[in-house]
Amino acid sequence: MVPVIPQKRRDGGPSFDDLVSYIVVRDHEEMDKKYQKVEACELRGLETKGNRFSRIVDYLSKERKSGISALEKVYRGGIFQDNFHGVTCFHNCSSVETAVTEMQEVADRKCKSYGQFDPVFHYILSWQEHESPRPEQIQDCIRHTMNRLGLTCHQFMAAVHTDNLHVHIAVNKVHPVTHKAASLSYSKEKLHRACRELEIKHGFSPPDNGAFVIDENQQIVRRSAHERKQLSAWNCDAQENFRNYIHVKTLPFAGKFQPQGWRAFYLFMGSKGLSLDRMNNGELAVRDIRNPERFVAPLSDFGHEWKMQLLVAVMGEWQAPSENVLQQLEKLWHRPVFFEPKTDYAPRPLYRMQGKYSLADYAREHIHDAFEKMTWRGAHHTVDELHALFARNGLYLQVINNELVVCDAYDRKRTPVRAESVHPKLQVPLLADLDGGWKPVPQDFFTQVPPERAYKSEGLERVVPSDSERQKVFFGTGPQGAVKREMFSDRESLYGYAVDHCRQKIDDMIREGCFTWQACHEMFAKEGLLLVPQYKGLVVMDAWRSIPTPVRATAIHPELSLQVAEQHAGPFEPVPMDIFERVPPRSQYR
Repeated sequence: MVPVIPQKRRDGGPSFDDLVSYIVVRDHEEMDKKYQKVEACELRGLETKGNRFSRIVDYLSKERKSGISALEKVYRGGIFQDNFHGVTCFHNCSSVETAVTEMQEVADRKCKSYGQFDPVFHYILSWQEHESPRPEQIQDCIRHTMNRLGLTCHQFMAAVHTDNLHVHIAVNKVHPVTHKAASLSYSKEKLHRACRELEIKHGFSPPDNGAFVIDENQQIVRRSAHERKQLSAWNCDAQENFRNYIHVKTLPFAGKFQPQGWRAFYLFMGSKGLSLDRMNNGELAVRDIRNPERFVAPLSDFGHEWKMQLLVAVMGEWQAPSENVLQQLEKLWHRPVFFEPKTDYAPRPLYRMQGKYSLADYAREHIHDAFEKMTWRGAHHTVDELHALFARNGLYLQVINNELVVCDAYDRKRTPVRAESVHPKLQVPLLADLDGGWKPVPQDFFTQVPPERAYKSEGLERVVPSDSERQKVFFGTGPQGAVKREMFSDRESLYGYAVDHCRQKIDDMIREGCFTWQACHEMFAKEGLLLVPQYKGLVVMDAWRSIPTPVRATAIHPELSLQVAEQHAGPFEPVPMDIFERVPPRSQYR
């Protein structure tokens, strides 16, 4: 989870109306169009700037001739979950429509107001790209962060935005009963700590940065300069990797051998392929037991507790090893583990999956040269000639967000391709040069011009990432964070487990033409997973425990979306109740 506190308004003025209208209304294209109609109405010049949300509520109410918000669920503490014209909202006010008025009334009653005071506090909670938390988890995150900020029982309005799933929370700083303003000092640090607590509770993926981190003991500690150095030291030279080997794989387990004396401590270090000797300054040096001159690191560099003075206080006066440590381990029938710089902490071979033959490749192959011949003539062309060129290849042109795009006529839910990438001249200004102007593709156009061919995907292939993509894998956010977390932790994320066990199998099913919902459910059941619908899409969840956060199905495989898969496998079929009786699980996520 990543908390963000946006910058305040430049004019310093407060406005619950502006903020609520932004977080509740600005979520999808349909609402943006309705908002533009309200902006263009005649009442725009008669009303003030601070009542935009009131106008959009009035407009939507008249349009639907009924209430525009529907109550979906009530949570503990008087928190309501509403569906406001397709936007999931959480609040503790009377309704979404009256939230602005209620917040403003409480803010006006603030006692002891000196100078200019902004009662609005706005912050954002976002999740990794592959995560899709349930509404109950989102509500708990809102409530927990407000409690940590000292805003318990304060009025708030939250709206879930589905583009890169995140939630906006607008809170009234003024308490509704005492009418005192909350002190929000160190709010960023409090939010970061609260997010780490929620990551432990719900199993969310931790971010790559932040004021606090979760250590190996599930304790929330402040990120220190030494830790930041460790994060960037995995791809350094062999000497630095040797220090990391001592710090990560050896010293955390050496404390329990100290009370047993120096001999037990030497034997443990020897079992890890390390030896100890005393330096000129009296401190201990850690060396590679097979080649003492190859790698050397002072033991005191790894913390104050490893200084000679404190070691003597715990284990008594220093004693040199009486005999060769490797010979003692051989007598005890113990096989030591040695540090190998070529294998330990070596960079993993990385690859990414991409389509072998994308829609853009298909369009460039069949459209580019034909369109080039049309432009060679120098004569003006009609829009029907342009549509006919694309229709013969099973494609059609469309204007989306003032951009000319190429769409698949056989799969209209496939992601469009920018027409400019097919040919540089295929841009919106081209439409002005057409005889008769631009008009969209008629519904019966493909009966007039039957397609001669159609685009067909050839599945996925492994591609070695570029240097910039590799940098993003190690230091970026989103699904790449799971790769990084698995490098720095022994725990495997649900995302990584699902990708390793299911991605290639899904790709094989799609490429061989045997993809069905029943076969897909059986494949996930064998791995102890479930494929269920959520947020108008599909998510993969653990069948044994509900604690791990579900993972978006499109993060496991880009073609496993509800819109695309239903075109080939028919309407979605839910998981059968007896799935695990028919298909016993062969593995389980731990």
